[in-house]
Amino acid sequence: MKTQNRLVRIVERHSNIQQFVGVETTMTDDGLNLAAAHIQYVRNQLPLMLIQHNDTMDTPDMAHALSRLCGCKAIIEDGKPTHDAELDLFENWNCAHEGVDFSSTKLDPRKIAAVLFEDFIKQAKEIMAKKSPPDPKQVLEYEQLMAMSQGKPVLPEWGLESIFERPVVGVLI
Repeated sequence: MKTQNRLVRIVERHSNIQQFVGVETTMTDDGLNLAAAHIQYVRNQLPLMLIQHNDTMDTPDMAHALSRLCGCKAIIEDGKPTHDAELDLFENWNCAHEGVDFSSTKLDPRKIAAVLFEDFIKQAKEIMAKKSPPDPKQVLEYEQLMAMSQGKPVLPEWGLESIFERPVVGVLI
């Protein structure tokens, strides 16, 4: 018996996004929630950069991450399509902590980090393009993101910390 596709709306209570953001998936609510928590958990271990504004991920970023990592189809469109369930990233963020067993997601944390770095780099480019010349701090951050995404180590002298103010050093992916 083939599993039915479901449309799951992704929300974040502090978001100002007016569009419908969600994923089409065959994953269960629990499976999707755990995968999203795993993605947010890995994100929270990465260096906090200027481009990250919130503790939780933005809804479009999560839709794209789930699409790339879990085979879901990201849906971002105007209107309010009928959806089967909702994934609240604010509530989900509370599940994204040490001690949670993420093994059932079968997601590789290094692959999650690589996907997140691609998004961070894209956002950094967009931010730098808005200002000419770009802010030197933004350029440095972009160069650091590029180095990290290529598997180069985070150096202690960069002084980078996670969202939980823990030092981030070494190879991340």
